[in-house]
Amino acid sequence: MGTIAAMNLPYGAVYFDVDGTLLDSAPGVTRCVAAALSEMGLPVEDQATLMLHVGPPLAEGFRTVSGLDADTAEEAVRRYRRHYESEGVFEASLFPGVADLLQSLRDRGVRLSTATSKTERMTRIVLDHLGVADLLDRIVGAGPERATKTAVLAEARRQLAADGFSGAEALLGDRIFDAAGARDHGIDFVGAAWGYAPDPAELRSARLVAASPAEAALMLTGGGSTSREPAGGAPASRPASS
Repeated sequence: MGTIAAMNLPYGAVYFDVDGTLLDSAPGVTRCVAAALSEMGLPVEDQATLMLHVGPPLAEGFRTVSGLDADTAEEAVRRYRRHYESEGVFEASLFPGVADLLQSLRDRGVRLSTATSKTERMTRIVLDHLGVADLLDRIVGAGPERATKTAVLAEARRQLAADGFSGAEALLGDRIFDAAGARDHGIDFVGAAWGYAPDPAELRSARLVAASPAEAALMLTGGGSTSREPAGGAPASRPASS
């Protein structure tokens, strides 16, 4: 990583992953995953393994982490959601500094939207519950027609474009799924190092990596940052408008 004291990287719009970026949602997510597995008579994973379910789409987590086939994974998702919607969603909390991050960007006129693998309905419920939904211009999440981060981000970008937005964009997230979504859309990925990535290498492709929400606010408004140098060691360049 190379340090650039005062990079000018202003973004007109920022898309946020939710679990592991805005919310410390692991307590509810892992408990509900364990409950779903237990109900189905399947082995309940240890806490470190349960944490791997936080971030990816639910069905993908049950397939790749728990090793379930597609049909069994879908049944696990149904059971998970029953527990999560009644209790688990309310076990989440904002990471320290997240409300200030959102307010700081909003005060500077940055357009804000979620782009999360949580269902849109649950995302709205938890952000309303925690008092920050009104700081976002749009709340966009997963649904039957949006099963991947790339698809969710496409909808979030479409909605902001429909509002008249045109400018430089970034996605702030903590997992490789966020990196892939940003890459697929050709926008900057900013890594949230306070999140749930089990391996720091998941953030290797990030244009910038923030150690805290406060640092992310500085990076996203061009107030100073720590940036990864691209391959070859060339200085990072200013993001192009999209």
